[in-house]
Amino acid sequence: MNAALKAAEQRTRRNLPKIFGVTTALRLIGKKILTARQKSGGFCIQAAAQIFGVEVLDFTGAEFEIGLPVEPINLADFAAEEILFVAAMIEPTIKIAGTTEIVKRGAAVLGRQSK
Repeated sequence: MNAALKAAEQRTRRNLPKIFGVTTALRLIGKKILTARQKSGGFCIQAAAQIFGVEVLDFTGAEFEIGLPVEPINLADFAAEEILFVAAMIEPTIKIAGTTEIVKRGAAVLGRQSK
């Protein structure tokens, strides 16, 4: 494969999640994902993310602070002065690999941090 064609393919993979949304973009390359699944014996989200040029982030256990790219589903359950942490990720945060650009903010359940 020549360099120009390879560069065009990489740009297309990188832009698929932005253009179609992550779920639809994953469906667009189903054959590659199925091949990875058959080889590994199960679905490998990291392999699919690598195909798209995105990173799947999991903030489980991290201290919650404003600016963390997650949408807490239970923030109203806590007082403003409480120290919180991400107890569980319901949906991962997805970002473009090698950048700080967030494609999709994750959903998280928060918990109180013990002192």
